[in-house]
Amino acid sequence: MHCPQCGSDRLRGSHPRGISEQIAYVLGVQIRRCEDCRARLLSLGSHATRVDGETADVIITAIPMMCLGAMLSGGLLFWLILKALEMRV
Repeated sequence: MHCPQCGSDRLRGSHPRGISEQIAYVLGVQIRRCEDCRARLLSLGSHATRVDGETADVIITAIPMMCLGAMLSGGLLFWLILKALEMRV
């Protein structure tokens, strides 16, 4: 993984700052800092995104909304399958 700001591969773990980064950390997002340019990064898998406080809040707000959407879609699909099975009987 490389820093999107300067291209360095010298990234280290960083402690979460604020509630949005703590939520991201609990959801599996890794918080890193570039040792060369000091940029803060959020990484999920092999992709890192440079963030400032405002960007982190937007990203962290989007994660729970995507999870909620996935749960609602899964629930609707489950309900439709149950209804289809009831109609067969």
